[in-house]
Amino acid sequence: MYMTIHSSVPLPAPGSTMPSASVSSSTVAPYSPNVTDAPREACENSHVVSVDAILSFCKFSDSALFVLTIISSILQVFVMCQAVHNIRRRSSDKCMHVFLLSMTFADFLLTAVGYPIELLPRVGLIPNVPYYVSVTMHMLCWMGLSISSFSLVLLNVDKLFYFRFPLRYSTYFTRFRAICVVSLCWTGCALFVIFAWISKSFNCVDEDCRTLAIFPNKMHIYLTFMIVVGVIPTLTSLAVALYLLKVVTAHRKQMAEERALFHETGRKQSIQFASRLRTFYFIFMTTIFTALTLLPYRIVSLQRAVNPAQSHTCLSILFFWILMYMIYLNSIFNPLITVTVLPQYRCRLINMIFFGKAKKEEDKTFRSTEL
Repeated sequence: MYMTIHSSVPLPAPGSTMPSASVSSSTVAPYSPNVTDAPREACENSHVVSVDAILSFCKFSDSALFVLTIISSILQVFVMCQAVHNIRRRSSDKCMHVFLLSMTFADFLLTAVGYPIELLPRVGLIPNVPYYVSVTMHMLCWMGLSISSFSLVLLNVDKLFYFRFPLRYSTYFTRFRAICVVSLCWTGCALFVIFAWISKSFNCVDEDCRTLAIFPNKMHIYLTFMIVVGVIPTLTSLAVALYLLKVVTAHRKQMAEERALFHETGRKQSIQFASRLRTFYFIFMTTIFTALTLLPYRIVSLQRAVNPAQSHTCLSILFFWILMYMIYLNSIFNPLITVTVLPQYRCRLINMIFFGKAKKEEDKTFRSTEL
């Protein structure tokens, strides 16, 4: 998706749209082989941040992100394989692995398919992409961003229910139910994306459909998508994570008191709680990182969509580009958080890197650190 900047047009996020039906000739575009000279007065107050500075920033960011997507895709393949392994082994926290698999596969659609298709023309590796490839890229980006957000909500709810109602957790949270919920999420998001295209809510600005525009009379589709899929799931995950932090803190105090009174009998429970605590830290870190990288852009996009006539300085446009690139970083760094925090994934990765192949005895080791 070729993205444009205009003083009255908000930048589209990866796989999102631009609430305007036209592109002005005074557009400032990110670096691409087709861009040679940018107009010097493309935005207000260009003496503070010049057009060339914006172009240089975009050129460097596009190249860096393209390399990072390749590395991230490799990590995501590993995380997905390990998640499937843990689900088949019927390990503890199997629901978490189902939701993690869903989130990682959604991120994989972004970093392995959507983002590379978008970045390849901008880094100059290919001149352009075919029309239908661009359309597929848009649809996959929308689905990937949506499913990743919903999967994070499910991860938080799963962990909240375990710490809040530990005795009833295994009754309500089963592998089959987790798979059914994930399947419903994927089906619902796919139907919404298909509906958006069938209803012709979006219009391709250029021939290869790298840039999308939304018709003014279809603005409710864009706003609904951004709020329901972009803002609400992230805010919900953040609220649940913060409440879960309070619950976990209370549990830690209770466990400390029990260990002081009953040292031997509370030892096993303490080990189990410590194992579960690792998954909480992973989910909490992922949620905070997601909120920091996704919410700012989406909130600013909503504000600019409601007020499209607002003028913008070059500094504000550069700031908006930074917020947009943060969305890329979310899906790129999610697998790195997974293999860093979760011991099952970290131990397996270390063994694969330093010993060439995971040992069969690893399963016994994993049981001691099972989540």
